Amino acid sequence: MHNYPEQVSEIMHANSEGKNLIDVEKDTFGIDHTEISKAVAEAWQLPEDIVDAVGAHHQIEYNSENVIKPIVKLAVLLTKDRFTGFEIPLEERLFGIAELSKNLNLQQEQVDEISSSLLTDTMEFAEYLGVDIGNIEEMLITANQEIWKSYLCIENLFKERQELTKSLLDEERHRGAIESKNIAMATLSHYLNNAVMAIFGRTQLVRMHLAKDQKDIVMEKMPDMIDKIEMSVNKIVAVIEEMKEVSPIDQKKFDSMSKAINIDDRIESRLLRMNEDVELHESMATTSS
Repeated sequence: MHNYPEQVSEIMHANSEGKNLIDVEKDTFGIDHTEISKAVAEAWQLPEDIVDAVGAHHQIEYNSENVIKPIVKLAVLLTKDRFTGFEIPLEERLFGIAELSKNLNLQQEQVDEISSSLLTDTMEFAEYLGVDIGNIEEMLITANQEIWKSYLCIENLFKERQELTKSLLDEERHRGAIESKNIAMATLSHYLNNAVMAIFGRTQLVRMHLAKDQKDIVMEKMPDMIDKIEMSVNKIVAVIEEMKEVSPIDQKKFDSMSKAINIDDRIESRLLRMNEDVELHESMATTSS
């Protein structure tokens, strides 16, 4: 930081944009701070377990035989680097604390107790080393600021989660609506095709009999063909009416894709109402006569 301030500033900027700190340090200096830390610990002739823990405080396996490693990693997650400004993302920090606590057989109450004692222990340790780190009031002000920043961060995460949940639900409903529309259109096309083919078939029969000068057969079958053609026309009308309702289906809300519209029942119900209307008109006409 003192000898290469510009490079360190660039590293911190790259890290703030989401790039991995270790990778950026290696790209810049050819070495990262964990390797330098390990070299310093070795130069101080610290015990091997501590040297390994210091050198691996960013690449720790949770199930390590060296219990100092997860302890050091937990210490890194519970504290903040005031010198460089490097911050571990909140979600990564919380996840790591939970995993390491489990690995060290620590209960949540114990972790909370450690966190709450950090300020007092730091003051005592600094005094023991003869290092002036400021007064308790300044630290409490800083701590309150950090608590507020954490609260805002958690609040933003909660809002993002709500928006993501809403987005996923809307997407699911949209997919359900589109699937329902596809099913409905396929069924309507089937009804329409059958009705058109029924009419086309009767007209072809009439043409065939007329071509053979079989007018008597045409007249004999005419009532039945008219009934069939009329039924087919009613189906076409019913399908057209259903299409009018189905067209804006992608704007309708569905709880899931499984709730597709049952077009068969709707068509049958509509045809039944149409027949009832015809019978009612015929009955009224007969009464008037």
